[in-house]
Amino acid sequence: MTIKYFTNCKTLDQLKQEYKRLAKIHHPDCGGDDATMAAINAEFDMLSKKLPKETATGETYQPRDEEREAPEKFREAVAATLNMDGVTVELCGSWLWVTGNTYPNRERLKEAGYRFSKNKVAWYWHDESSISHSKKRYSLDEIRLMHGSETIKNQGGKLAGAQVGITLA
Repeated sequence: MTIKYFTNCKTLDQLKQEYKRLAKIHHPDCGGDDATMAAINAEFDMLSKKLPKETATGETYQPRDEEREAPEKFREAVAATLNMDGVTVELCGSWLWVTGNTYPNRERLKEAGYRFSKNKVAWYWHDESSISHSKKRYSLDEIRLMHGSETIKNQGGKLAGAQVGITLA
């Protein structure tokens, strides 16, 4: 299989950021077509099994199979947020965070596997394999600084503008 959509991705985190960017352009709910999205999904599935993960310090490592999250779970979590009005979706490391006017969408978020953090006043999604073992509680801003973030603002049912954060080593 030739790589067409994810040519510059060197780590799993970069792959996820690029997938999210491509999904907001090519997903059928956002005006894209099914064939293009299927090709993007196939590439994402293949590369998610091969690319190394990146730690908070910028080091890369090859995770064992039991540490890898299922790419279809990540795709479903992203797709669940595509047409929500008044919310902001961020990818921080391998976690998705949803903020803004989430109350009207709380049932959809729960169905998609998101959980609510009272301390951060935000919904989050992560695969079970990416549980933090740290006892320290970080604010959402601290998480953004440690892992970087890609923010997609949802305005009026359409996704607009992406802003990529910098991962600090």
